[in-house]
Amino acid sequence: MNALSSDLQDFKAIEQQDAAELSKSMREGCLSVDRSDDSE
Repeated sequence: MNALSSDLQDFKAIEQQDAAELSKSMREGCLSVDRSDDSE
């Protein structure tokens, strides 16, 4: 049971990382579209 819960924790951590990467790349995509307004 312990192994299962640690697997679940790993999965959640990986899922959070993926979500962070995804939202980051989406933000960068929006920025590149809207680059004229806000040039880093």
